[in-house]
Amino acid sequence: MRRGSRISIAAVFALSLGAPAARAQRSPLGRYTVSLLGVAGQSTLTTFETSLDKGFAEVYSPVVETTMFISRRTELGISVNPWIGVSQPVTRDGRGRERVSAFAADILLRWYPGNLAWKVHPYLEIADGPSYALSRVPSTGTQFNFLSQLGAGLLLARRGAWSIHAGYRLVHFSNAGLGRHNPSWNFNGLLLGGRWTYSGE
Repeated sequence: MRRGSRISIAAVFALSLGAPAARAQRSPLGRYTVSLLGVAGQSTLTTFETSLDKGFAEVYSPVVETTMFISRRTELGISVNPWIGVSQPVTRDGRGRERVSAFAADILLRWYPGNLAWKVHPYLEIADGPSYALSRVPSTGTQFNFLSQLGAGLLLARRGAWSIHAGYRLVHFSNAGLGRHNPSWNFNGLLLGGRWTYSGE
């Protein structure tokens, strides 16, 4: 193969590697983001290893997120709950109440299906990561759990680098079978806060 051909092939390959970053920089949503949010919700059904609904729980937490666009429509980042307040039953039959504090850090993937020229940007997202609580969550479970989230939402009223961020998340606490028992909490959560974007250029 001639030297000129090898150089041309190498140049095309290098440009193809740089294409995702270039597309991310051209996103009207910015390339990097930081969000300060709050989430609160109530449980749907806790298993307690039975098909019966045993009481209810509530959850509330501040959320700090940072993401970057890995393509024009897709963000990858970290979602951190620096403190999670859980109000839950003390016993497996739903009696008594206790409050438990926890922490969680998730890997977040968010996708924008709409036209990015719109002023309102709908999105879909999924997140998963470890969580640790000062007491067992649920009360028959373990202190170490996984916090899994599935959600949808909107970025609204963007002015300059700022946006209003609103959404819904289905939040799932469980230890994925790592404990002796694997009960779970499932929460319907509402999310609201602000988001700052910048290009990084």
